[in-house]
Amino acid sequence: MGNVHAYSAPAPPPPTPSASPYTKTETTTKGPSQEVENPGPLEEIHTKCKRSDYTASVTVANPDIIAGSGVMVLHYLQAVTPRLALGSELAYQKGPGIPGGEIALLSAAAKYTTENTQISGTLGVSGVHLCYYQKASSQLQIGVELEANPRMQESVASIGYQVDLPKSEVVVALFLVPLVVNLYQQVSTHPQDLQSKTRKNI
Repeated sequence: MGNVHAYSAPAPPPPTPSASPYTKTETTTKGPSQEVENPGPLEEIHTKCKRSDYTASVTVANPDIIAGSGVMVLHYLQAVTPRLALGSELAYQKGPGIPGGEIALLSAAAKYTTENTQISGTLGVSGVHLCYYQKASSQLQIGVELEANPRMQESVASIGYQVDLPKSEVVVALFLVPLVVNLYQQVSTHPQDLQSKTRKNI
């Protein structure tokens, strides 16, 4: 049914004072493992600046200065109400395998947040991307992600949940492999058929 990961959550680091009570900046970097004898290029750099009324982020993936290739995503959300934020997302990709050598896609973005629920998504020429997060209880969190591309006649859905065991530092998370469905293909709605299709993809 999926990959189950259990691990002991390390103690959180002590909080560090920020430059402003209304500003929060995060930077994460993902690269090859240090145990690899000949590590490859850097995989991803992500920087996010969050303030009381807006959020801006920059993500650079697979940058290769020598080959002149890579992906960069700019994301901006402006709060219009305490729960609703609107903005845009700009994705830029450059590489020898891209027609014309480079491509840029602009999408509209939105996010709606409540105490236990968050719904976000983007809409552009490349299709629709929707995310749903629900904190069902203090121990259970559920997430659903859907990407649909009408031009490719294909959609991809991912489902996952996380269980925090009470009085324990053990966290169990289950992530299902994305299920690819053709938008114009007739899909049976019988539960047993859907279960068998899911097992084949997992």
